[in-house]
Amino acid sequence: MNRVQGSSSREDRPIMSSTGLLVVMMMVLFVAMVISGILLNQQISTLEAESANLDWVASFVQTNRTLIMVLGVASFLLMLLLTFMLMNLRRTTETPQMVVEQVQNQLNTLLTNMYEGVIVSQDSHILFTNRALSRLTGYSPEELRTQRLHNSGSSTQFGEELARLHQTVSHAINQGGIWHGPFKLHAKDGSELDVVVTGTPVETSNGHTPHILTLVRDGSQEKRLQAQKTAFVSNTSHELRTPLATLKMHLHLLRKQPDKLEENLQIVENITNTLGQLVEEMVDIGRFERGAASLDLEPAEVQKLVKQAVKGYESKAERRGATLICEMPDQPIMATLDYKRILQVMTNLVSNAMNHIAQSGKVTVRVTLESTPQPGFVRIEVQDDGVGLSPDMLEQVFQPFARASQGLVSGTVLGLSITKEIIELHGGQITVESEVGKGTLFIVRLPLKQPGEPAVRS
Repeated sequence: MNRVQGSSSREDRPIMSSTGLLVVMMMVLFVAMVISGILLNQQISTLEAESANLDWVASFVQTNRTLIMVLGVASFLLMLLLTFMLMNLRRTTETPQMVVEQVQNQLNTLLTNMYEGVIVSQDSHILFTNRALSRLTGYSPEELRTQRLHNSGSSTQFGEELARLHQTVSHAINQGGIWHGPFKLHAKDGSELDVVVTGTPVETSNGHTPHILTLVRDGSQEKRLQAQKTAFVSNTSHELRTPLATLKMHLHLLRKQPDKLEENLQIVENITNTLGQLVEEMVDIGRFERGAASLDLEPAEVQKLVKQAVKGYESKAERRGATLICEMPDQPIMATLDYKRILQVMTNLVSNAMNHIAQSGKVTVRVTLESTPQPGFVRIEVQDDGVGLSPDMLEQVFQPFARASQGLVSGTVLGLSITKEIIELHGGQITVESEVGKGTLFIVRLPLKQPGEPAVRS
C-alpha cells in the first residue's frame, strides 16, 4: 500500500507543480493589469485637464476609457478564473486523503458490525477484532488484542487455541490457498465453542508479510439445525413406514378375504385418515414457522368446545375401561377464539392423555376462570394418571417429532408442537407438569378477549 501511494505521489507532483506555476503567472498578470489600468487612468485624467478644448484629446480620452473598461472586465474575469483554479487545486490536493479516510472508516464499520467474528493479524500480532468475536468468546477487544499467536507466548487455553488456529491458517496460506473448516475454542467462562473458521490473506503492496483475515462463525446453531433435520427425516420416515406397511397388508387381505371386505375397508380408511392427519399437521408446522397461520376469531362458549373434544374419546375410554371426567362451572364462559383451532388443541391434549394411560386409567379435564395470577384468562387442565414424562422429555415435549417412548405407548408429539403454536397465536400460554409414574398435567391459559376488543358478554 505504501508503494502504491508513493508512486501516485510522484506521478501527481509534476501536475501539481505545473498548476501552481500557472496560478502564479495568472496572479502576476492580474496585478499587472490592475496597475496598468490605474496608471492609464491617471494619465488620461491629467491629459484631459490640460487639453480640455482639443477635439483629438476628447476622442483619445474616450477611446482609452473604453480600453480601461475592457481591461477592468478582463481583470474581473481573470480573478474569477484564478479563484476557480485555486479551489480546484485545493480540492485536488485534499481529495485522495479524504477518499482514503472515508474508505478506511467504511471498512472499519463493516468489519466491526459483521455478524461473524473477525480477526486481522500480522505475524504473531492481532491488529483488529470486532464485537461479534467478543460476544462469542466473552473476551473484551483489549483482551483479544493482547493475545500472542505463537505457542510460546500463550499461557491460557484460549491463547493456545488461537495460536494453533493461526498456525493452521498460515500454513494453508503459505501453500497458496485459503483455509476453511471446523475448529474448537473455549470461551472465557470455560464453555466449549464449535466454530467454523475461514482464513484468507490480505496482500500488502510494500513487500511485508501479508495480513491474515480470519472469520469465526458460531457453528453450534448450524449443528443443532442439522441434528433437528436428521431427527425430523428419521422420525417422519418411521411415522409413515408403519401405517403404509399396515395399509399394504390390508390391501392384500382385501384380495384374499373377500368375506371380510367391510372390516378391511374400515381399517384402510382409518389408516388413510391417520396419514392425512399427519400430513396436515406437517403442513401446519410449516405455516406456523413461516408466520403464515391466521385465526378466524369469534365469540364461543369454552365449555361447549371442551365437551365436544371430550365426547370424541368417550367410546375409546369405554372400550379400554378408562375413566374420562369433565369438571367445569355451569355458568357459560365466553371467549373470543378460533373455534376450529382450539378444538384441535383440546383434541390433541385429550388424545395424548388417553394414549399415555394404562387400562382402567383416568383422564380429567377441568375448566375454570383464572383469578390469579392472570385475571381475564380461562384455565383449561388436562390431567392423566399415566406413565408420566422424564425431566429430559419435559424439555422437548413441544418440539416437532420429539419421542414419547414411555411404557405402554410409543409415538410422536407433533400435535403438541402445533398445540403450543395455536395457544401462543391466541396470546395464551401452555405449560406441562409431569413425574415418571405419577402422570402428566397440561395447563392451558387463554385470554377471554383479544387486545383492543371490548369485553365479551355471556
